[in-house]
Amino acid sequence: MDPYWKDRGSPWEYDPGPPKNRKWPRLFAKTPNYRQISKAVLGKERFRWHFGPMFYRGRLQDNSVKVLIIGQEGAQDESLAHRAFTGGTGSRMQHFLNVLGITRSYLFLNTFVYPIFGQYDATLSWLAQHPDSPIVQHRHELFNYVLERNDVRLVIAVGNAAKESVVSWVSSRGGSCPAGSSDVSLCSTNALGTHTRIVGVMHPGGAGQGGSVSAIIADFKKALEKIKQWIADDANWLPPDAGSSSQIDQTYRYRSAPIPFRDFAYGLPWRLGNGGTTSNPRDGQRSIQLFSAGGVYNNQGVSLQ
Repeated sequence: MDPYWKDRGSPWEYDPGPPKNRKWPRLFAKTPNYRQISKAVLGKERFRWHFGPMFYRGRLQDNSVKVLIIGQEGAQDESLAHRAFTGGTGSRMQHFLNVLGITRSYLFLNTFVYPIFGQYDATLSWLAQHPDSPIVQHRHELFNYVLERNDVRLVIAVGNAAKESVVSWVSSRGGSCPAGSSDVSLCSTNALGTHTRIVGVMHPGGAGQGGSVSAIIADFKKALEKIKQWIADDANWLPPDAGSSSQIDQTYRYRSAPIPFRDFAYGLPWRLGNGGTTSNPRDGQRSIQLFSAGGVYNNQGVSLQ
């Protein structure tokens, strides 16, 4: 077996895309004009639209999602794959799901379907969270359709932008979250579903922005303890997927896991999703450089092998 296949299934497994007899294709086609909205509201471009949107990763079929993971945006790996959460953060969250025994019944969505220039900050607040923002309205349509077609048991918000997006979503459905608190598990989850719980984790990418890896690990462990308690309260609340087993009672290790081939379109280069970030953006959004086998992040002059 090729080493790029390890723990990923077979390359002949693939995601066929959104079902034609459901609203997913129409919802994706309704994506607002991010570029025009950004220029109108902020007076400048804030979105890296050059390689197209990345809408999701995971299951779009009816009754196939138990866990919804919400993030901020994608980066260059996601641009190449046209799937959310396929780089370093995606591989961290894939391992987190594996620990829960959730190896298929998940769906990844983001606050924005296009990457942003720079960091998420207050200047993006209206676009990202105001109920009058077309981006927010469209995002809520996507989130609500997940609930309509599935029995979602757990929502995981990854990073500050995602936590704010969860708060906005809960509020839009008549629920509430404690003012000033970053603990989204305290939101009134009945707004999402009778059996739905919410938990938040720090963004793994924060370690690359000067954040503390130890703080991120501690936060992941804290989230797992909450989930463990919910399972203890109701053993039927979040059962492992068929053929998988929960590792939640074992000592948690902050690790990466490769992305299954079944989450990608057919024919994707095998290096993508292999357990971490595998590409670099080039200047001016002109291209994306795939790492060589011996490449490292932001490498220069290393050819693909």
